[in-house]
Amino acid sequence: EPIALEYFGEKGVRPMQIFFKASLMDDVKMLEIYQDRLSSNIADPEGMINTDGCDFPKKGKASVGVHRQYCGSLGKTENCQAGVFVGYSSSKGYGLVDRRLYLPEKWCSDEYQKLRQECAVPKDIQFKTKVDIASEMIRDAVTSGKFPAKWIGCDSFFGRNKGFLASLPENCYYFADIPDNLLMFTQMPIVGVPQSQGRGRKFTKERALTNPIPVSQIADDTSLPWQRISLGEGSKGPIIADVKILRVIDAEDIGGKNYLPGKEQWLYIRRYADGKMKFSLCNAPEDIPVAELHKAATMRWPIEQCFEECKSYLGMGDYEARSWSAWHKHMLLVMVAHLFIMEMRLYFKKNSNSNHAPS
Repeated sequence: EPIALEYFGEKGVRPMQIFFKASLMDDVKMLEIYQDRLSSNIADPEGMINTDGCDFPKKGKASVGVHRQYCGSLGKTENCQAGVFVGYSSSKGYGLVDRRLYLPEKWCSDEYQKLRQECAVPKDIQFKTKVDIASEMIRDAVTSGKFPAKWIGCDSFFGRNKGFLASLPENCYYFADIPDNLLMFTQMPIVGVPQSQGRGRKFTKERALTNPIPVSQIADDTSLPWQRISLGEGSKGPIIADVKILRVIDAEDIGGKNYLPGKEQWLYIRRYADGKMKFSLCNAPEDIPVAELHKAATMRWPIEQCFEECKSYLGMGDYEARSWSAWHKHMLLVMVAHLFIMEMRLYFKKNSNSNHAPS
């Protein structure tokens, strides 16, 4: 780089960064074309729309959206940019549908006005939580008609948020990962006004007269047997897991460590060979075939696979541009590259008996 600077100047060293910041490339039109092509390859009525966050460690404070916040890739609070992504998976393949940079609340304050201008943040951008951003992108994906879906998938950051789950399209079932300390009732509790003890303040509001328990405790219940199944084929062979599936009732927090029963849904617990457990909630009806729940359990990982492939092979995290438009352009071009790789996979799979050597 010092040699290039000596002979070509700064414009000869960072043309890609300059292109990202100053290009007249129509992001909206390009995204539309990209989504059309992705849809033509993998759209399926049994598909799943996924949402997940992907974070990018960054030094300094001048890049758009950089803030000291939890960084998933590092597993700790660190200086980073946080992206919210929506993906799509089906039996035909998988890919990323859309991306949005999360702008921390502090970045939307007057204190950061100058930095927003330097990073070319659109003037109409207002603070939105990651949950709000994900909800918007999911609605856009559904209403576009390009990504038919039976399922909506998400990780535990989104799955533990009941407001997020309530915002999802009603014509889709969600299969949402949750943390192991989320409270549930294993059967419908009796609701009433507790009797006052002694001279203390009398109770006046109804609540559940039995306490909900964390889902980790449900997993430890030996009266509920594990069932060993193969969830599908992974890169290293069959994905084997012990599974518990049961109906549970939401515990609605009404304050003061008191709860009311909410709606009934499925709790899906997986225990892998290394002992790690995953907990998921699903609002599919009680009579859904268990095989469909097993299938849905495997349809969320492709968005994580997208991040792994895009970061490892396509330079998803390898950018130096600082502006709002540059971040979104970079991510879109990475998505386009990932689509190209997927199309090549599908082509060679379809024509596996052909000789593709140059003549």
